[in-house]
Amino acid sequence: MTKKILLAAGIIGALGILLDGLGVIYLFERMSQENVLLYKHAIMYQMVHALALIGVVYLNRYFKPKYTKVIFYMFVFGIILTSGPMYLLTLERVFDTRFGYVSPFIVAGGLLLIIGWVAIASLGINYHTKKR
Repeated sequence: MTKKILLAAGIIGALGILLDGLGVIYLFERMSQENVLLYKHAIMYQMVHALALIGVVYLNRYFKPKYTKVIFYMFVFGIILTSGPMYLLTLERVFDTRFGYVSPFIVAGGLLLIIGWVAIASLGINYHTKKR
């Protein structure tokens, strides 16, 4: 599981940096201030949770894999469903096209991210230290 988590964190983080760079170079001059803020917000969600995935690797050492697996999938699908539609909304306005109704996906992604964080909190509540 550690390999899978690190691979996902690396890919998600690299894509976040790439999308930020592309936004600065090609998109921001075409966007309204509101769109730039939405785009940056999507990048922030993506990068924060890419870093959180690295923290899940640490949790993987102390808790059963079934717990960290849930957190991993909540974060990965939460990132996709939250940041992805935010990017689409900004591009929709730049290229004057419609991608359909994506707001429910943003909400669903946010719920998955919340579930991931609550799962981490529940691990903390149920954690018992071992005497060394």
